[in-house]
Amino acid sequence: MNRAGGLPLDESGNANSSDKDSAADRWENGKLLAGNPESLRQIVLEEAKYLERLSRRLEALIESQTELSRRIGIYIHALGILPAIGRGIAAGFGVFLGATLVAGLFVVFLSRWEAVPIVGEFVKRILEYIQTKP
Repeated sequence: MNRAGGLPLDESGNANSSDKDSAADRWENGKLLAGNPESLRQIVLEEAKYLERLSRRLEALIESQTELSRRIGIYIHALGILPAIGRGIAAGFGVFLGATLVAGLFVVFLSRWEAVPIVGEFVKRILEYIQTKP
């Protein structure tokens, strides 16, 4: 039986209007008029068939939703790699800039020590070496 209008469903799940009069006789304001136990049995069997089809459809829907959730999880995991790659590139670039800055400051600091009598000659050779090598 279909819940909309109390009409029985055919095999494709559509309401069957040929039994409209008999369905109206059997149902009134949501209460079953069970004058005949055989008609009650028939109604119960129709309801069971309807519920079985509904159950199969729900199981198929749950299965498709589970598969969709699994695929979304895979995509989210794959997208989680991109920020890690970006962080790695940024960290490498930061290390490069930091090392360059420290080396530059070291050279500037050494050039100031060139005037010191004992260390000055050693610093002067280091600076000459740095300036001549590309």
